[in-house]
Amino acid sequence: MEGPEAGPTPRRIRLAILDDSPFLRFADGRVGPKAATFHRFAEAVVAMGGFERAAYLVPVEAAGPGNERGDEPRSLVDPGRLTVVATAPFDGIAGYVRHAPGLARRNWPVIRDAVDGADLVWIKAPASNALLALRAARRSHTPFFTWVAGSARAVVRGRDRNSGLCDRVPAPQDRVTIGKILLLSGRIHYPTVRLHCRVGGRATP
Repeated sequence: MEGPEAGPTPRRIRLAILDDSPFLRFADGRVGPKAATFHRFAEAVVAMGGFERAAYLVPVEAAGPGNERGDEPRSLVDPGRLTVVATAPFDGIAGYVRHAPGLARRNWPVIRDAVDGADLVWIKAPASNALLALRAARRSHTPFFTWVAGSARAVVRGRDRNSGLCDRVPAPQDRVTIGKILLLSGRIHYPTVRLHCRVGGRATP
């Protein structure tokens, strides 16, 4: 007897990930982070789940003369897991606020098109571009969730306390705007996963 016919192979999920961590593109085309390595976690999720290669929306700028050789290989983006979709770079949240209209105009079509081509959007918050991603997801009716890394409120308080941010953006109304952007981007939608929790004295996950 012939066995039952196999059903169609399920289509893999098209995932778009928004992350505001700054990245560098080197002369040979490789892309690596300036500091944070959240992309390594994103790559592991893509590898373990039923996902196609994910669209990874991050601010990218050309590496300067001191970075021709690139980061250590373990920190570079794996192009087999993530396709880097470059958004316009900016100099921290203060730089984003100063140039918000122009950045929004440049980033909107990039974020919109990536979200339009996705089945699911993952927003790593706090993120300056989170509200654009939210608008794009609602526009295209694409499901999305936010992944909150740390406390947005703590970021606002810490930067105010350290004064480095507010030295560059002295106007009080700008400091209010910065706080609103960070706090809103940290709680724009549910379900939300928070990374600043502690279990047994250790940060999760």
